[in-house]
Amino acid sequence: MIARTWRCLADARRAAAAARYLQQTGVAEVQAIVGYEGHLLTRRDCSRGQVEFTLVTFWKDAAAVERFAGDDHAIARRYPDDDEYLLTSDDHVTHADVIDARGPLV
Repeated sequence: MIARTWRCLADARRAAAAARYLQQTGVAEVQAIVGYEGHLLTRRDCSRGQVEFTLVTFWKDAAAVERFAGDDHAIARRYPDDDEYLLTSDDHVTHADVIDARGPLV
């Protein structure tokens, strides 16, 4: 299993709207991809009125990641309204092999 991790910052006053936006775009899209194994979306309060969201998606294998992300799977996926909800976002994602996972998470 592969964990794909991406981070972004949002204004704390719009954090609820930003979380909904992330769920309606990236999270909704990955769920339809063959090889998607699950996800984890976290929120962390930062200083200066910002929150950090981290989205970790889990994939069966590298082929599944490529079905979602294409050949250059280290580049983050962007959506048309990102700038409306997000202050900044990582342009790149990281991938790591999952060596141990236990559940359920929720």
